[in-house]
Amino acid sequence: DNSVVVIENIYRLRAKGATIIQAAVSGAGQVLAKKMLTVKFIQGKPMAFTIMLLLTFLLADIVLSLFGGIIFSFAMFDSIRDALQLKKNDKYAQAMYIGLYLCGMLGSSILPFSGMPLGITNAFNAAISGYGYSVNPVIYIASALPVGVCFIILYSLSIRYLFRCDMSCLTNLNVDQLESMKNVSTKFNKFQIIYLLSFLVDIGYSFALLLIP
Repeated sequence: DNSVVVIENIYRLRAKGATIIQAAVSGAGQVLAKKMLTVKFIQGKPMAFTIMLLLTFLLADIVLSLFGGIIFSFAMFDSIRDALQLKKNDKYAQAMYIGLYLCGMLGSSILPFSGMPLGITNAFNAAISGYGYSVNPVIYIASALPVGVCFIILYSLSIRYLFRCDMSCLTNLNVDQLESMKNVSTKFNKFQIIYLLSFLVDIGYSFALLLIP
């Protein structure tokens, strides 16, 4: 069954520790975060910056898995919180910490091929197989990604208008001055490019098997 091949191939890559260890060592996560958070159109715009920040965390959780992604995200936001001189009990900080966990759960579930998401997917597949149905990984991921993006946009709006957090502190934030970003380049080095390409090729090859008769 092609679905099983997809699961085995992606799980093999993640089981090697590639998504957590190699990405952390190469610093690809930091480079990607800096590229996303230094985009001109979000500078001086607290809402746009918050949305992009949570999108960065979501992407980190997809690539680094739940555990690695949360560690990366918390370290990144702690650096931002320090730069803004916000205390941990500040309303915006508290809302963002909750957002980190939510992004972690969402990101780790978008590729449901290991850990708890894999167990849930298998259980769901077993439940509906008797009715002649099965989970199509391509459709699942194509649906999960926009759902994650929409959730982040709605959550960011909630931070401002529902939780009534003051975002004005983000107006003059300079990402380049963050302690965790001072020595980070906006360009991937050769090792990082090779790692990211191998990760994408492996997943792309797995999904291609679903499209080949």
